[in-house]
Amino acid sequence: MSEPPRQTGAVRTVQVPAKLAGRTDDEILAWAREMLDGQDAQLKQPTLRQIREGEIKEVVLRPKRPGFFLPDGSFVEAFDTEGAFGDDLVEAEKETEEEERDWQWVDEENRRFNKRSTPETRRGSPNTRQLWEHGKRLSEYAKARNRDETKLTRLLAERGDAKGYGSMTHETALELYGWRPDAALEDPLFGYSWQLVDAILKFSKATPARDYVASLVRLYLLPSGASQQSVTYFLRSENPRRAIWKRDAALLNAIKQKLHNQHLDPEEVAQLVDRFRAA
Repeated sequence: MSEPPRQTGAVRTVQVPAKLAGRTDDEILAWAREMLDGQDAQLKQPTLRQIREGEIKEVVLRPKRPGFFLPDGSFVEAFDTEGAFGDDLVEAEKETEEEERDWQWVDEENRRFNKRSTPETRRGSPNTRQLWEHGKRLSEYAKARNRDETKLTRLLAERGDAKGYGSMTHETALELYGWRPDAALEDPLFGYSWQLVDAILKFSKATPARDYVASLVRLYLLPSGASQQSVTYFLRSENPRRAIWKRDAALLNAIKQKLHNQHLDPEEVAQLVDRFRAA
């Protein structure tokens, strides 16, 4: 059963029924008119196409005539927008336009970044370079439109389909770009798995600590033969069930504490490398 329309001032937010897929523009406009209680709707061609192709789940419907809906659902035409309802109406319409623009951007970004269109690793995770590029687009849109990044990540997850990513992936993309906004195409980071990158990001919120851990991984741990998965386990404290990790848990935890302060002496680096080789 579909949800009732959500009404704000001069607009209504309604669910798009599946039956509209493949319909003509006239049929879609007739449905929109019905949703607006007989008022013709402003629907641009990009939105009509999205409805026709079944790409969106909700749509904001705005009457062509200026005015607003009363609480009882009746429509009042606004001949003078400077009257008693003027300021509230203009402000409500402005915010609704921003939300509609967010939806359009989110739907387009979900078509660009999803499990069908994004090359994935064999473990079903997004390509790290494309994760960074998604974070870049998300950050730039939020700054350009003065929108809340957290709300956008939730909206991306909510409006995505079964092949879309969850909010955690969108949040990781933002964190990754925020950490390394100037990363070059050849940055070794883009050769790391999503899981390892996420482990570095979650290890510390401080950029210097993240940089230090990333350098340790690149210069010592991976060249020693350690797998990206084992390094991920180490940073997340999800150690494999192997005796070597359990026996040296105290040493490894002490080293991790020093990593937060961006300092390991050569002997400690050698000890850590030896543990990974033994594991």
